[in-house]
Amino acid sequence: MLQSGDATFTFEMKHGSILPNDEPSWKSLIEGLRSGSNLTLNAGGQTLQLETGSPFPVTCGAEV
Repeated sequence: MLQSGDATFTFEMKHGSILPNDEPSWKSLIEGLRSGSNLTLNAGGQTLQLETGSPFPVTCGAEV
């Protein structure tokens, strides 16, 4: 689960990765990364806090 501000994005972990291979999940991941600079990632019973300074300015082919 990726949290950014008030938004929560949930992804299925496959083979140790959350990188999705379907378009709706990919767009959701990109939206999550672009939604804020304070990110929280919860996976495998661990929580990681990330402060990127600014939202990721990427689209990676996703039209968000």
